[in-house]
Amino acid sequence: VLYTFWMLIYRKPKNAEEIRECMDANIIDVLKSGEDNEEAFKKVALYLRDEERACNRIGCIRLHCPKKDAALKLAMSYANEQKKTLYVDLSSSEGAGTEENSVTDYVLGQADAVHPLQMNAYLDSLCRSRSKENGMDIAGNRRFAQLLDEMDEKYDCIVINSANAAKGAEAYAAAKLCNKNFVVCGRKSVKNETLYRAKNTADVNDIRIDGVLVYEL
Repeated sequence: VLYTFWMLIYRKPKNAEEIRECMDANIIDVLKSGEDNEEAFKKVALYLRDEERACNRIGCIRLHCPKKDAALKLAMSYANEQKKTLYVDLSSSEGAGTEENSVTDYVLGQADAVHPLQMNAYLDSLCRSRSKENGMDIAGNRRFAQLLDEMDEKYDCIVINSANAAKGAEAYAAAKLCNKNFVVCGRKSVKNETLYRAKNTADVNDIRIDGVLVYEL
């Protein structure tokens, strides 16, 4: 019995159905190599749409996923629908662009405003400057929540990308500020234990996981 339990917990999931059982959430899609294209993310965007909210906030919870651009591709998909979309990238060490589109100074109280970088007519982006933060909790800071409230008035969608949630809590802090959340993981790189821990963390913090996007890589 103990050996069977050990195998269930510590091995990697054999298929998407096992991931669904661990997370107790629907599988949005299973993407094989080369399939994470525009058409695939149209399906993800449709699944996570929320027509009842003026601004749809979506959190991306990554768990040992070999692909790091799922949140960006989702944001691009909404922008292609001509929805004014803001992509907030908390995953990188140093964001692309200028200091003006970094949330760090604003959250630390060193700036009065943030100016998103325009990527195209319908897509803007915000980044961070991790070297300035000295370990400060950005996503859990009240000024970050305040910033998102301000951006709600300007955008139809806000998509937040965070670093690997298996190694830190920031993704969950960001998820608490969102009305929709999805997990993205690699079937061959994530273990059942990690999925169970993520599900438990989400439940403890009253975070609803709306779906799981699985990379068959």
